[in-house]
Amino acid sequence: MANVPDEVIDCVESDDRGFLTRVRRLIQNVVTQRSPAKLFVVRIDNWFGENWLGFGGKVMGAVGVHPTELTVPPFKPSRVVSQRVFARAESGSYAEVDSVERLHRDIPSEENLRRTLRAITESGVFVWFSGNSQANGRGSVLVYDSTEAEPFAWYAGIARSEDWRIASQKGISRETVESLIAP
Repeated sequence: MANVPDEVIDCVESDDRGFLTRVRRLIQNVVTQRSPAKLFVVRIDNWFGENWLGFGGKVMGAVGVHPTELTVPPFKPSRVVSQRVFARAESGSYAEVDSVERLHRDIPSEENLRRTLRAITESGVFVWFSGNSQANGRGSVLVYDSTEAEPFAWYAGIARSEDWRIASQKGISRETVESLIAP
């Protein structure tokens, strides 16, 4: 198993600990399976839907574009609560690194369409997760993976009833998501 620090996600007051536990497990399991050179973990201020999966931006301010090559999803920088970057050492463990480059910038949408995952790193796993899960009773996770020749992405919506369960998924099977968040 890859050695990703437990503190990969900070808990804040508005987070439901059950949701964060599942996101931590998901990150640990994805990193163990994929073994990326870099891991990016981004907290978004609130819940987000599956329409962000593969969304690259808008052209001429109106038409939404889902480019053929994965780009950084164009979350407004004001929605980004935190961004953490971890690098894999030769030992296989991951340590947080200083990163001056922010994934989310206040740039024109057309420019964001050129910000591909490959331009950021040849071997990376990018995880976006939603904050405010305590009040919302739901959370979301978006995973982009550039460790393979063909980058891929998927989304999972997780909702709280008696416990946290997969409510929706896109680009991945429900069973796979369940296996990634299981204890």
